[in-house]
Amino acid sequence: MRKIYQIDCSARKEGSTSRKLAQKLLKKIKKSINLPVVAIGGINEKNYKNLLLNKADFLAISSYVWNNKKLKPHEAIKSLT
Repeated sequence: MRKIYQIDCSARKEGSTSRKLAQKLLKKIKKSINLPVVAIGGINEKNYKNLLLNKADFLAISSYVWNNKKLKPHEAIKSLT
């Protein structure tokens, strides 16, 4: 059975309680299931590395790429590499 967990990873402030809880929950989910985990929603140049470090297998970054008001799509992608 596959499950979907909702975690708010969009906390703006580094070290905020919601961000720490999201990271902790992400690690716990990875330990408890044997399926890839996709992080989606609120992902940007400031938080994507933490999601990968906390074991997200994939990042869904379409809004960051296509709705970015500061960068063109190819620039937004480059900013994450």
